[in-house]
Amino acid sequence: MFRLPKIASAIALAIAVSACGGGDKGTGPNPVPTYSAAITKAEISFDRTTFPEFVLLKVEGRGTKGNIPVTTGFLWKLDGNEVSTNATFEKPLVPGLYRLCLAVNDSHDVCQDINARIIPSKIAGRVVRNYPDPDDPSFALAMKVCARGVDKSSTKECVNADPLGNYSFNSWYQTEDSLVLSAECQVENCEYWPSAWRFSKAQLTQPQNFVVAHRNWTVSSGQWTGQTIDFVPSKAYVPGPANLSLFLRITGPSEGEYLYVLRTWKKERLPIPVALDPGCSVNATILQSDSTNLAHALSELNNELGDNHFRIANISEMSVSRVPGAIPRYNGGIGICVDPSVWPYGTTYVTTDAKYNDGGTVSVRSTNDKLDLKHELFHALGMGHVPIANEFWKSLMAARLSPSDPLYAKATKEDVGYYRIFEQVRELQLKYAAHGMAAIHQGELYLAGLPMENVYGSHPLTGIVQ
Repeated sequence: MFRLPKIASAIALAIAVSACGGGDKGTGPNPVPTYSAAITKAEISFDRTTFPEFVLLKVEGRGTKGNIPVTTGFLWKLDGNEVSTNATFEKPLVPGLYRLCLAVNDSHDVCQDINARIIPSKIAGRVVRNYPDPDDPSFALAMKVCARGVDKSSTKECVNADPLGNYSFNSWYQTEDSLVLSAECQVENCEYWPSAWRFSKAQLTQPQNFVVAHRNWTVSSGQWTGQTIDFVPSKAYVPGPANLSLFLRITGPSEGEYLYVLRTWKKERLPIPVALDPGCSVNATILQSDSTNLAHALSELNNELGDNHFRIANISEMSVSRVPGAIPRYNGGIGICVDPSVWPYGTTYVTTDAKYNDGGTVSVRSTNDKLDLKHELFHALGMGHVPIANEFWKSLMAARLSPSDPLYAKATKEDVGYYRIFEQVRELQLKYAAHGMAAIHQGELYLAGLPMENVYGSHPLTGIVQ
């Protein structure tokens, strides 16, 4: 008896059912049948170890006498040939078109056309690099896109992308309920991190584009010009103080579930207006020294970032929403509140629109310590914290350094490099309708042999960040 290995996937067939007279039941007037038959399931499955030589037909039927189910008297025919007398059966078939009929005792035949020709669906899209210019044809992108089952032990089906990253291929995995697509280098140990995401069958009817990120970043302007940092996506998602990672994400309702926070400021809105707000400063009077301190902090942070990300402004330039008992909300800029009661050093509240950060409320105990101001302003850009551990760098977003440390109150080259990579990947994600930093992080985990996490969406950055 021929048996197929464990079935990897199944395709439900569209059913075309017809009732036929019992052609081999004699001549003359047909008696009124006392039994009825129905084909309740007809499914074609395949396994890569036997396809395309064979597919597997799996069928189920139902017989009744009046309203009473019966379990005997079944007769299945395939193209007129008897194949089974059971209520259910499986049969390997050579791919093709077939006619399946069922009769139960004296019932009329119930027939269905079976299309056993499986054609894999096409998956297409583009891989976009974050450096150099993804549309520059002089820099060929040696990437491939692979499909595989959610079980990582399954065989990969891959196709090389063209020099600009475009790809298209037919994958048998698309017949399954879900699969993993990964954009990865054609050779091992290349200069780009992979990108990977889990898809449902329905999602793959649309192009799937991926951003891949370079493994290092060289700062091109500002205080750290010419400095190169190594970029490791998983480091950006290790929780630091207050359980916040540098690239923010939120834990879901179940263990191992995450919502990625993917928001930056729109480039057209830079430099971001930043203003002291006397209307929200509690038990404190805004002094000229506060304005001077803020201007110095913005100037230093702009120099460290390498461009004019911030500018000093007047609170009248922003739309302000004030509700008694709540912190004010600013649209179109960042408002600074001086409040000596803030614990421990400051807080930041960020609001977003559908795609970008569009406002921020920074509260600090005092403007005298530029570390507090710059730390909170970096939060307002959409960043979290860096862990306090030897494998991480000294950071504006980590533990408070001693004022005697040369990096005290500075956005370090690693802070700047990671932020710039995040900013650029987000920009490319929106431009090309692509999978961005979340997929890059999952790609690093997946291709390292670690399980992909349960990611069920992205989340706007709206809330308190300390």
